[in-house]
Amino acid sequence: MSNNGIIQHGGTINAQKIAVGDHASISSSNEQNVKMTLTAKEEAIGLLDQVVQRLTQLHSGSDHRNVVEAIGTMKVEINKEQPNKLTVGSLGTAVLENLKQISDSDTLQLFQAAFNKIQP
Repeated sequence: MSNNGIIQHGGTINAQKIAVGDHASISSSNEQNVKMTLTAKEEAIGLLDQVVQRLTQLHSGSDHRNVVEAIGTMKVEINKEQPNKLTVGSLGTAVLENLKQISDSDTLQLFQAAFNKIQP
């Protein structure tokens, strides 16, 4: 098998990546996608920090401490090179349900915004 190449008559080819031939391939990840992913992670972690701060200021008792610990575990997982989506999703769902019971709507909305950024 051989690579076949490109035959072009006039005009231009404008692409960030191009692959040609029988065995050619292009990685689906690019620098822009990585930057957007990092930005989403950073934004989510910032929002989670705000949730923890609000919970610490507004609530006392074991209910809020359990939620704060779960959010801390989420942050550790999110920061991994390849976060476990099941762990993050499960913890996020549990935190969301608990926040509905123990927190105000603003804190709940902050958490929901963070959770939406880290969900696939």
